[in-house]
Amino acid sequence: MTVETISRQVNHEIKNFIVENPRAKLEEDAAIEYVSSLKESIARSDFAEAVNCTIILARVLELSPPSDKFVELLDRTFFKKIWAMFTSKSVSDEFLRMVLRISLLFLSGSMFTTRVGASFNALLAEIHNNRLVLELLTSTLDSSDIRLSSAVIDFISKILFRASEQSKSDFLLFSYKNLEICGFFEKCIAMAEDVKYEQALAGYFKDCISSISMAVGKLRVMRFDQESSSAEAIVSELVEELDSALYSTGRSLKKQDLSKIDFSENPQAYIKANFSGLSAIQLLVFLEDRTITFKKLYHDHLIFANRDEYFPVNELALSVSSILDGITQKHGSSDLQSRLNSTKDIYRILMVQALNFWKASKASRSDVEVIVTLLKCLLEYTEVMISIEDISLSEAMNKMGDLSYEKLRTFQLEKIKKERDLIWKKPMEPFSNHLRDQVFEFVKEQHFLQLSKGSWVYAEDPTQAAPNNPPKRFFMILSPNTQSIIYKKFDSALGTRPNIDEDGLIFDISQICGITSTTLQSNNSVPGNSRLISLSGKNVYERIILYNRQKKPLFSFYTDTKDVSYAWSDGLKMLAKTDDDYSLDTRKQMQALERIRGGVQLLNLEGHEAQYSDPPVFQTETLASIATGFYYN
Repeated sequence: MTVETISRQVNHEIKNFIVENPRAKLEEDAAIEYVSSLKESIARSDFAEAVNCTIILARVLELSPPSDKFVELLDRTFFKKIWAMFTSKSVSDEFLRMVLRISLLFLSGSMFTTRVGASFNALLAEIHNNRLVLELLTSTLDSSDIRLSSAVIDFISKILFRASEQSKSDFLLFSYKNLEICGFFEKCIAMAEDVKYEQALAGYFKDCISSISMAVGKLRVMRFDQESSSAEAIVSELVEELDSALYSTGRSLKKQDLSKIDFSENPQAYIKANFSGLSAIQLLVFLEDRTITFKKLYHDHLIFANRDEYFPVNELALSVSSILDGITQKHGSSDLQSRLNSTKDIYRILMVQALNFWKASKASRSDVEVIVTLLKCLLEYTEVMISIEDISLSEAMNKMGDLSYEKLRTFQLEKIKKERDLIWKKPMEPFSNHLRDQVFEFVKEQHFLQLSKGSWVYAEDPTQAAPNNPPKRFFMILSPNTQSIIYKKFDSALGTRPNIDEDGLIFDISQICGITSTTLQSNNSVPGNSRLISLSGKNVYERIILYNRQKKPLFSFYTDTKDVSYAWSDGLKMLAKTDDDYSLDTRKQMQALERIRGGVQLLNLEGHEAQYSDPPVFQTETLASIATGFYYN
């Protein structure tokens, strides 16, 4: 077979074989010969013929029986060639599907008789640090071809799975880092939330999430104390990015300054001693993202901050990684947990907000834990927004990034209050009941005091009175023994408070079993001159009716202000002890008094560590024995 005709000849022979043997596999020797010929043709032919040979090779491999010889044939040089063809020119979707099919067959291990971890190294070595390939694959997820999208997701899933199986983390470190930088995880999450892909790709998403979780679990416990070229490269990249963040200010930082911002004089040793593979990748991806304004904010901070106010970027980065680890490992289906298969976006928000909170609070090195607590509270705030406001996760993330230090502190304070109230709810029940009674008595005394001073009310409906015939008035006052109402009718209100103890009529409060208050509509119109203020229009007229046990009206009067209405309607309800609800203003007043007094009482109570227990119970014999032997016995 010649180089020019290899693809046609093999294709013709494979078609004939399929027609003659619809369900059969090729003989091992024949399959090896086909694969060898096609591999050689791919390496030596022009681009068009190499593409055709690659497509035919995928079909041959599907018909081939397992053989360990494929490990030698499909080496790194081969995978480098076919993936270079994908990245060098615009190729058809069919070609990419065939490259993915070859790679997936290889990663599945089904083509090998004896499978070991090193069997997959040829492909892993070529892909793990080939960012261009991963970027182009990520961009193909936008394709309308569901089959192609599923093949890409399946390929990345298997790359992570096989890399996680390795005893060393060389392949996994760069695979995960480059996928984070390319935005592959975010793209998958967005597709998983899209109804267009939800059903068609559900199985692929599930497998991919499983592989990501496996990779994250291994990176989380991976340390940099092992000899590894990939680990050394990651550490060097991270130090370079941190140097860029530190020294781009135009201000020379001395070695002793580095320790104040959580560095040591040997940053490489510091990273190896404190960072895991995962936390190092998270910080590196964050610092490499040129779209984030963190470096500029950090530069400005270093220029104007005092030495003891430097933002400890390394320590906060480790804390943010720890916070996210806690969420991803938490059981249950948190709204944020589904997003945290890729922590890039939330990590970015938390790091930028950590710097914002640090500057807003004028924090110093001793305040690191305070900032960490605020970041945890920020995540809780986001959860609350998603559950209460019924907004999408993306909208919640935007609000999370825009939330100010002051608003978050307010949310944190309310959260602390609720937690404290919950902890002390049971032991505080007797106090709360006693406090409620005290508040009621206080408010009742206020109303009694107002009623004992007396007030002018209307005996007739003021909204129906003619201008030349003003409504009659009552002067009403509570009797000194608070058992009755004394009232007297007048043609109009007097300038001074009248004494009606001798000639006023008496109404016994014990007769009252119900009270209603109804707002009336006034017929007063707006004055002709719009610049004038209508004083009558400012009045709020209400009719108050007192009922007996048979629910028949006993007495009624009218008020023209809310204060007088509340004083009489709520005051009489308290005196008569009716079942009627108090006015909204009076209820708010009592609630505010209970809240203020209760809050003051709870200020010095302990927090989460406090444990409520019942008071000790002593036996009668014990108490008796304690009292024996004293002089007065």
